[in-house]
Parts: sequence; C-alpha cells; structure tokens
Amino acid sequence: MTREEFSQLRTKFEALLAEPLEQRTALLADLAQSDPVLAEELRHMLAAYALRTGWLDRPAADAMLGTLAAMAGQPE
Repeated sequence: MTREEFSQLRTKFEALLAEPLEQRTALLADLAQSDPVLAEELRHMLAAYALRTGWLDRPAADAMLGTLAAMAGQPE
C-alpha cells in the first residue's frame, strides 16, 4: 500500500466513523461500486474498531474517569 492509498484509507475510515451506522452502510455500498477493494478494507477496519474492548482501546479520559469512579465506589 502506498502512502497515498493509506492516507485515502485513513481519511475515509475517519469520515465513516463520524457517520451514523445506517449512513455508513449506505456509503460503503456506494463506495463498493467504484472501489470494492477499498470498501472491503474499510468494512474490516470498522468491524475491528467495533470489537475493541481493552483499556488500551479506550480514550485516556474515559479510562481515568472509570478509575476515579472505581476509587469513589461509584458506577462509571
């Protein structure tokens, strides 16, 4: 993958994340018409992103709030 291809992939991935789920599906379907390989790669990336569960996958602020809530004995 070239630097330009990676940049395009990242830009489209970030744009898709900003969209509601229904809109993502429609945008991926449209993209699959013109670039099925890119659309499939984006589907894989979105699926992996949806499965993230570890503390390293959470933003630092969320992790800190969870830690502070646990220390205070409160739910997150």
